[in-house]
Amino acid sequence: MDIEPKRSERIPPEWLSSEARKVWLRTALQSPNADPDALTVYACAVADFQSAQSMLDKTGPVVQGAKGIVRNPAHMIKQANAVAIRALARDLHLFDNEAPAVPAVKRHYRNQRSVERTIAALRSLGRIEPVDEAVLALTRTISSAMDRIEPEESPAALASLARVQLQALKLLRGHDDDNDALATLLASLSSAVGDAEDA
Repeated sequence: MDIEPKRSERIPPEWLSSEARKVWLRTALQSPNADPDALTVYACAVADFQSAQSMLDKTGPVVQGAKGIVRNPAHMIKQANAVAIRALARDLHLFDNEAPAVPAVKRHYRNQRSVERTIAALRSLGRIEPVDEAVLALTRTISSAMDRIEPEESPAALASLARVQLQALKLLRGHDDDNDALATLLASLSSAVGDAEDA
């Protein structure tokens, strides 16, 4: 009879970056009963936050854009990951003095986990460049929002976010045959915001 290993004995997914793996291991010790999916997404968010901060430290708060000096896009990446880190830290009970033996609410992170695997695969193929960071931040934010929606309660909002996510993933994968992938993504995002307001 197979016995499921204790959560504290589980090892991080092989596809995690070295920095995310360090965060995963450190956090697993701090919260041994953590949901493994939430733990994985948290580790990725912290690693990406650190990467964005490192980029800001090297290039500064503003950079030269096509039409002059603009705010460094790394700010948006850092901010998006900071929001995800705060939310996931609560889910992982990292703010508690003593984590409960069983989390009060079982949450699923299917979209976030799948997006992180897709990003990891694209990175390993050399298909993600610094210019993609804003789309990465948007993709992660959308996947986080999707995981927090109950399909039965708000199917229209979920469908709208799914359209945005698919457009963002197409852009990352280089499927922009009509050369208007970014415009399509922005249109989808605008539609999703409108649907959310109407819901």
